[in-house]
Amino acid sequence: MRLVLGVWALTGLAGSGVFAVLFNLYLLRLGHGPEFIGLISAVGSVAHALCCPVAGALGVRWGSRRLMLAGMSLGAMGSILIPLADFVPVAWEPAWVLVAMMFSRLGYALSMVNSTPFLTAATGPAERTYVFSIQSAVMPLTGFAGSLVGGLLPGIFAGAAGLSLQDPAPYRYALLLAALLLIPTVPMLLATRQAEGRREEGRATERGPAPFVLMSLLTLVMILRWAGRGPTVTFFNVYLDAELKTSTAMIGMLTAIGNLVAVPSALVMPLVVARWGLFRTLVCGSAGMVVCLLPLALVPHWAAAGFGFIGTLALFGITSPTITVLSQEMVTPGWRPAMSGVMNMSVGLGTAAMALGGGYAIASLGYRTVFLASAGFMATGTLLFWAYFRVPRGELAKK
Repeated sequence: MRLVLGVWALTGLAGSGVFAVLFNLYLLRLGHGPEFIGLISAVGSVAHALCCPVAGALGVRWGSRRLMLAGMSLGAMGSILIPLADFVPVAWEPAWVLVAMMFSRLGYALSMVNSTPFLTAATGPAERTYVFSIQSAVMPLTGFAGSLVGGLLPGIFAGAAGLSLQDPAPYRYALLLAALLLIPTVPMLLATRQAEGRREEGRATERGPAPFVLMSLLTLVMILRWAGRGPTVTFFNVYLDAELKTSTAMIGMLTAIGNLVAVPSALVMPLVVARWGLFRTLVCGSAGMVVCLLPLALVPHWAAAGFGFIGTLALFGITSPTITVLSQEMVTPGWRPAMSGVMNMSVGLGTAAMALGGGYAIASLGYRTVFLASAGFMATGTLLFWAYFRVPRGELAKK
């Protein structure tokens, strides 16, 4: 369990930190606009979504540990290939980025889907909410450091090489350095052993009836949640850089603050759930995310954008482990990999829809329309979850 959390720490440092700040800025320096950035994000998200159900099925057949190991190996390879895009012929560059992004997202999908049942099997009910809250805190904590460093690295490389910050090379070197940090995750996972699950949880082969209604409902809720969150993930740094003319260092600072604020919010999640329960925590946290998205849409200033971004990340730190624990505990152990696959697939589908549509919508309608739409989708997902679970019946009757 500790080794897996260590893997996510390095992933947060590289992915949620340096890549989150610099990848889109690198694409802008290569001469691409929001349409291509949205396409890249959508392709990666679709690859992630399509892989997730397969990853869950493979996890049942071959074990979560093996799939996590294969996934991190593939993800690290794709991340190393991405910043090498401007070394290939110009005509091949878009295809290179697309393929490398697909490798990266496919790998992370394999690993993410199977880490959830792995950690569930390695823990008992008493400590499970704490473990998943720590997992949700680890990535933004290391992402905080990665965001700060990521905001400064292009300036350092540009100064050392005598280049402009409008040149792609400083961003390429920073992204490559971050990708190399993922290599140690492979030996870390090799040192783990497959968790067999606690006796009170039953054997992992015990499945029972397929929870199709529950899976369908949570799939739709997650698609709407991530359609709401997707634009802040994909276009926040593009908006600040291209529209508000904010410096790279400031973008890194705002991203870092968002990651840092998400750490205590994730760590207090077990206390909030103990007081309010899973249902109220998720509904109130999601409603708060809707409120945080409005300044991002309505006030064209970096401070308002930063407030909306940071507030969204803070509340996501609470709601994300909440819905993870909820979805895992509502199904039998044999259905947990499949449930994890469905949930992660929904993340990819929601993000892809807003990334692809959002890129073209920004070009024709502007950022305000896209951010308002994201608030609307988040509100719809929250209302749908509230409407289904407001009466403690079926799956939540024991919560």
